[in-house]
Amino acid sequence: MDQNYLINLVFGLFGSKKEVEPRISRPRAHVSELDGLTGVTRYLKSQEVVPVLSGVTRYLKNLEALSAANEVADSLESQKEVSTAQEVVDHLENYEEALTADVGQEQETVSSVTKYLEKLDQFPVSSVAKYMARQAIFAKNAPKISSVAKYVTKQASVTRKAPAVSSVAKYVEKQAKSPVISSVSKYLIKQSISARNTAAVTKVGKYLEDESIAARKAAAAAIVARYLEEQRLLAKEQEKEEEREQQLAREKEMQKAQERAAAVAAAATGVARYLEEQAILEKEKPPVSGVAKYVAKQIISRKDAPILSGVAKYVARQAIHVKDAPIVSGVAKYVERESMTAKKTPKASGVAKYMEKKAVSPAASSVSKYMARQNIAAKASAEKA
Repeated sequence: MDQNYLINLVFGLFGSKKEVEPRISRPRAHVSELDGLTGVTRYLKSQEVVPVLSGVTRYLKNLEALSAANEVADSLESQKEVSTAQEVVDHLENYEEALTADVGQEQETVSSVTKYLEKLDQFPVSSVAKYMARQAIFAKNAPKISSVAKYVTKQASVTRKAPAVSSVAKYVEKQAKSPVISSVSKYLIKQSISARNTAAVTKVGKYLEDESIAARKAAAAAIVARYLEEQRLLAKEQEKEEEREQQLAREKEMQKAQERAAAVAAAATGVARYLEEQAILEKEKPPVSGVAKYVAKQIISRKDAPILSGVAKYVARQAIHVKDAPIVSGVAKYVERESMTAKKTPKASGVAKYMEKKAVSPAASSVSKYMARQNIAAKASAEKA
């Protein structure tokens, strides 16, 4: 009884440390079974995480240890192998020290790789987190963009997005920027240019010019009279030719009628006469031209074609009008609008035209006026002499 009591007391005192037994025995039990595995598998097997036991589990394991100690005590008492409880206590202390040493060595052998794998098992990293981590690394390593580069890229994107300007738009813009010249201004400019280019005409020059104009008119009248006479003679010749052709046609008709009458009289029966007449008619028929054949085919096709209703005819006419309508360009529309505005503008009076002409023509200097007066006086004196 004393031995059993001592043994139970020892196991009761050191029973809380028995929970380490499954942690130690598990890796040692698998060491002899890892001969057929790879190095990575053996490493992962040896680094298995020991589960943390709760208080209830520890209590149950203590009870199991106590029952096992009682069985050991009974066996020792029956076999009389243990003489005193001190030997059992020493044995248990040595065993406990060995267990604690093994546990310390196991705890020291846990590497950083094992800790990293444990963290990955507990907190798995998603693909989004990996992507964000890569983007953060790229952002740190990327060079800084200067303000000039940002401005250049912004301008390039703006120019790409800007729509392309057509030739019509460019023409309209050019016309809007250029000053509008009215028809009156154009006329005044032409008149000023012609006045500059034409020299002063004397009375003798005017007389010679009138004589040349009269001679040209007389020549033109003679040419017209000659042309009319030729047309009259040509018409007479055409009339004579038509009369001769009609006379020849009448003679041919009379000859054909005589031949037909002779052939009919010579024929014995009515069938023979009919066939003779048909042969003569076939000979007299003019040859059919390609145009006549085409017209005959069109007449036949129109007879076979279905009759169209008024609505169908209207739709067909509208389609033809749409196809035939010319496509008006933007430039033509612009020119038409300008012409309409020019027509709607009120007509300038004589005074306004004179003022515009004065504004366009260059101002004459006093020297030019003096030279003009001298020229007029010289011409007048020459005419008097």
